[in-house]
Amino acid sequence: MGRVLQFSHRDDEGLSALLTGPVLSNISRLGRGGSEQPAVLSGGPAPGRITRRRRFPKVEFYGNEVMACGLAGHRHSWPELATVLCGRVHVGVDRRVYEARPGDWILLRPGVVHGECCLPSGLPYDLFWFVCQHDHLRVHATRYSPSHGYEVLWTAEIPRPGEPIMAELSMLCDQQWKPSTSARQRLLMLVTYILETFKSAQRSSAGKAAAPPTQSRGTQWHPLVAEVRTMIERNLRRPPSLVELANAVGLSPNYLSSLFHQQTGRTLRRFVDEHRIGLSQRLLAGEVIDSAPLPPTAPPTPGNGNSRPAGAGGLPSVKAVAYAMGFSDPYHFSKVFRRVTGMSPSAFRSRKSHAGGNSPSHERSARGVKQA
Repeated sequence: MGRVLQFSHRDDEGLSALLTGPVLSNISRLGRGGSEQPAVLSGGPAPGRITRRRRFPKVEFYGNEVMACGLAGHRHSWPELATVLCGRVHVGVDRRVYEARPGDWILLRPGVVHGECCLPSGLPYDLFWFVCQHDHLRVHATRYSPSHGYEVLWTAEIPRPGEPIMAELSMLCDQQWKPSTSARQRLLMLVTYILETFKSAQRSSAGKAAAPPTQSRGTQWHPLVAEVRTMIERNLRRPPSLVELANAVGLSPNYLSSLFHQQTGRTLRRFVDEHRIGLSQRLLAGEVIDSAPLPPTAPPTPGNGNSRPAGAGGLPSVKAVAYAMGFSDPYHFSKVFRRVTGMSPSAFRSRKSHAGGNSPSHERSARGVKQA
């Protein structure tokens, strides 16, 4: 079983952490294929999820209607969509009972009887719900365990969200809902809308714009942001594009940009530039780096032939470092270097040459990078 999540009632920061954490991770898996493809449980066939269990504990909170499968349930006139955050849960939908696992989605259409209960092991489970009820959108996180019963961990309502959002939620709850790319995009739009709505409410109540987020040392990055950071840091000489990164983690480019900026306080472009220039500073200071080897000579330019990579003080030339870091030409490299650090690469190299020593670590060489 996954880690039991901790939330609080009506906690805006908890909402943001929940939506950009486990909920977003579940959304990102939709339509990506592979062995970890989640199931959509809605009353139809679901290979690997059907259970033959026929004896269930009486869960009074869930209603007095006894389903054909033997599980207590209820029904209502609005659609609901839920995803399993952690633990496993038996879910009854119409005449079938499923064993839902972390990452799975549960679709409950209007008028369809449904119910839930924990497995015989008695381990708790957490669910996150999207509810389209009349003219408002409700989201809430729930937990059930034999020791504490049913708990609403967090809940919020958005009154009158507008026709486009309600239409997207209705399309997610139609008869053809599948774990597809289109479903992922609709859910991303829905989550983005919820986050933006709560951020707007926070700004209104505070009377000013919220301060940009910070990430302290030792704090866990969202797994998709951590994956993107790793991809960038491993390919600084040929950084992947936003579209390539988005495709790799299963998000839309716009949503990835928003999530990355929310977590790091920097745009993807700024993050890439800072890390490329940080590595360039180490090369200009004379450090030997296996991932960015300096060429014996820089590529020739018209009229002056080959240039040696070393210059005054035995440190590499700006041109050699520019090409070693994958820049198209020294001018572009100098432009990015100045934008990030506030000085030219030549000035930085000259400073290191006069200092008479190399900078042995990335932390020391990155001191010249300006704060965003």
